[in-house]
Amino acid sequence: MKKVLFLCLGLLAIGLTTTGCSNDDENASIEGKWFFSQTGLSVGGQEALDPYVHTEGCEKDYWEFNTGGVLKEVSFNKDGSTCESDIVLGTYTKSDNNLLVSLNGQSNVYTIMTLNSSTLKIKVTLIDNGQPIDYIYVFRR
Repeated sequence: MKKVLFLCLGLLAIGLTTTGCSNDDENASIEGKWFFSQTGLSVGGQEALDPYVHTEGCEKDYWEFNTGGVLKEVSFNKDGSTCESDIVLGTYTKSDNNLLVSLNGQSNVYTIMTLNSSTLKIKVTLIDNGQPIDYIYVFRR
C-alpha cells in the first residue's frame, strides 16, 4: 500500500512541476530581432499553422523591435542569384497583451498569445468578405 501511495505522490509531483509553470516568461521583452517561423489562421478556435517560407538561399525575413517604439520589417527576395532586402520602418506600442503595429501607413492591433525568451505568437482579427478572420504569426529568436 505504501508503494502505491508513493507512486501516486510521485506522479502528482511530476504533474505539478510540468503544468505549474506558464510558458510565458514574466519579464520577457519584445525588443530584439524576431524571425518569421509560422503563419496561419484560427477559425472557430481551431488553429491551422504552416511553416513560413523564406526565400531560399537568402537570410530569413524578420521583424526587429527597437527601443523607442521603432519597428523594422526586413524581407528578402531573390533577383537572379542575388538576394535583395526590402526594409520598411514603422512603429509599435506594447501595452499588456496588445501590440499596436504601424507599417506602410496601416495600423493593426495584435493580441500577444505567447511572449517568452524564444517565441512570439501574435494574432490579428481582420474582416474578409464581411467575416472576421484571425491571422496568426509565430516568430522565433
